[in-house]
Amino acid sequence: MSVSPHDPGAVARALHEAWQRLQDAAAREAAAASGLEAALQAPAEAIARALRQLGLLEALTPVQRTLVGAEPAGHQLVLAGPGAGKTRVIAHRIAWLLQVRQVAPRQIVALAFNRGAAAELRQRLQQLVGETARGVTVLTHHAMALRLTGGRLAGSERDDAPIDFARLLDDAVAQLRGAAHPPQPAHLFVDEYQDMSPAQYALVAALTGPHTRLMAVGDDDQTIYGFGGASIEFIRRFRQDYAPVTTTFLVENFRSSAHILAVAARLIAPAAERMKGDDAPVRVADLRAHEPPGGRWQALDAEDGRGRVRLIDAPADATRQSALVLDEVRRLLRLDPALRPGDIAVLARTRRTLAALQALCLLEGLRCELVPRPQAPTRLTVLHTREGHRLLELLERADRPVRRSAGLVRWSAAQLRRRPGHPVWQDLHLLASELAAAVAPRLAATELVERLHELARETRRAGSAQALRLMTAHAAKGLEFRHVVVMDADDWLPGDDERRLLYVAATRAAETLALMRARPSRHGLLDDPGLQALEAVQRLSPPVPAGEVPAPRHMLAISPADIDLGHAGRMPPGHRLHRRLAGLEAGDPVRLIGRRIENARGELVGQLSRRAQALEQRARPPGLPGRVTAILVRHREQAGEAFRADLHCTRWEVPLVEVVVTDVPPGEGR
Repeated sequence: MSVSPHDPGAVARALHEAWQRLQDAAAREAAAASGLEAALQAPAEAIARALRQLGLLEALTPVQRTLVGAEPAGHQLVLAGPGAGKTRVIAHRIAWLLQVRQVAPRQIVALAFNRGAAAELRQRLQQLVGETARGVTVLTHHAMALRLTGGRLAGSERDDAPIDFARLLDDAVAQLRGAAHPPQPAHLFVDEYQDMSPAQYALVAALTGPHTRLMAVGDDDQTIYGFGGASIEFIRRFRQDYAPVTTTFLVENFRSSAHILAVAARLIAPAAERMKGDDAPVRVADLRAHEPPGGRWQALDAEDGRGRVRLIDAPADATRQSALVLDEVRRLLRLDPALRPGDIAVLARTRRTLAALQALCLLEGLRCELVPRPQAPTRLTVLHTREGHRLLELLERADRPVRRSAGLVRWSAAQLRRRPGHPVWQDLHLLASELAAAVAPRLAATELVERLHELARETRRAGSAQALRLMTAHAAKGLEFRHVVVMDADDWLPGDDERRLLYVAATRAAETLALMRARPSRHGLLDDPGLQALEAVQRLSPPVPAGEVPAPRHMLAISPADIDLGHAGRMPPGHRLHRRLAGLEAGDPVRLIGRRIENARGELVGQLSRRAQALEQRARPPGLPGRVTAILVRHREQAGEAFRADLHCTRWEVPLVEVVVTDVPPGEGR
């Protein structure tokens, strides 16, 4: 029986027909037992298959059903707008291949842009197909390169040896090209295809064999990593590289209000050489067509904005603009008492702008969290912290050579319950959960450690519901928030690259969007008269406070290179400094006075290195307020040979801190 995967009615008819055949077979009592068993088996299999099809296709749009149930032939290019459910399509497509087409899990590989996207895809697959999902390879490009080359991480942790991630991709490609029988899957999925670097592009090409079916998902309107070597040309020439290709537009938006989408469409419209453009505009999904254009905020904010996008004229100075941003945050919290700060994201073009807002949040007692740079493989990870070492010590106990990955999740959850809101335990619990979804239920402890290091190398933060989320527009890629405020300290640039970045920032918002517009502005991205005339826009020009302009202020994260990492190591075990450090936690207040890092009681807990003389001068009494970001654990073997004679501990702790300073930091950073 042939059942169309795109027609739920046909699936339902198949169920009915299969059940009728089952009844007919049962009625033939005179048949031999073996004949009856054979007659029963085929209808039962048809019923099971039809049920699986129904479960994977229900609640999908017609276009999504087409993609999920397509015949496994040829390559596919999916041009997906923001909030269009591309992760759902990839997950359901993989589940369809597993359950309906009976493809072996090991024959399916999915490459995600970052660790967060990979974790989300694994989670969705597990919800759809259960334990079978563990057999599907879902990795970032760098993690895939590590897997292919057999690169090891754990051995480099104690001596701080860095990993060359760029070379890692090149080595993986060379290995694939040189192999007599390279591991090329039957089905390869690549997300965020528009932002691949040449090395990632080469990796995908090397993984795509003559019998591989490749599905590339991306959006040329969201190409934002050109500065890092990514090229929009790769997605533009996909149809040439992998011809014949079936191209599908996925443009029904399930995330944002109609007002937000109207503004986003106006922002991106002037960009040149768009692949979707006016032929396939992003629109509110059909199942949300009944919603008012301002969503639920049309009634919640009836006397003011009615859910419209707020275009707010603001000082270009980040310090003064930060005050307006906090006014907007407080407005949202006041109008919706159930709202939590973690539901609100403040996005900016540069980390410099966010550093000014960070400083104001600390001074005014509002908790905030700065999301790390995206795709930032780093030597120092959450596993180097005090809490991370506790997790590693648990795994390295000699009496338990084999561990259950779910046990790590339960253990980290228990630690988090003892310290609710603790940022490091939140990150470790997230890391343990991702690991459990990616590996076998039982694994050698040494392999679990290796996989933990592999995951931890790519930064990701769990985020607290009680902390305002701060991130650059680049870091916000792939995320969504109920409320978004976009800052503009006149650090945006003119041109299509920046226009696409602003489009990404705007489309992260589900319920409300506020766009700060620097006055004066050099980039002009928000000066379009047509944008300001939209019914979806509420134009605001709040008065600038009179009086003296405040000195520029920003939060400065002190680099480990500027901290005396061996300070506590030079003290014997039992020294009071070790006891003070044991009582210090991430998030605790500190003050930097000269070289001294002091806790809230004015006690010494650390000091700057001698190379940090400029910072020492800025921290003259009364010093700089700040907070602890993490407590690192250091070991004797990490110190250079020349310094080991001065150490009186084999292991000690070092506080990492950030402080408020009052001048403009150099550089911009993404």
